[in-house]
Amino acid sequence: MAERRFPAAMDFLSDSLAWIVSGGRKAGLREDQLLRVELACEEVLTNVIRYAYPDGPGKIRIQTKQLDRGFEVQISDNGVPFDPLQWKLPDTDAAIDKRKVGGLGILMVRKMTDELAYSRGDKWNVLVLRWHNIQQKEGDSE
Repeated sequence: MAERRFPAAMDFLSDSLAWIVSGGRKAGLREDQLLRVELACEEVLTNVIRYAYPDGPGKIRIQTKQLDRGFEVQISDNGVPFDPLQWKLPDTDAAIDKRKVGGLGILMVRKMTDELAYSRGDKWNVLVLRWHNIQQKEGDSE
């Protein structure tokens, strides 16, 4: 498993995403798969940067792992405890003016991933994003 830490600041969002995408490329993900990984991770990282550290700067720990025909990204922060999987998903069938604010980001992340898991331990929020049945790029061997 590869690991890097980044400051929880918007100035480092593109570096964080580039590092994740690089791990996906090394794992053999196709460009369409990399886009799903990047979009889901961008949403999660943006929320960590905006909300996890209300009292000042913090860190984000990112781990990537190639799975057997899959790819995993773990995004961890030691900010405010927050389990995004407990957030009530928005009613997308409701009229726009009747919808509550929030929740569309986690809905998108759920649709872009095959599996999500959250845990909190040692004062760290850990969100695990997994993609299964990854098809390697043509010409890559298994």
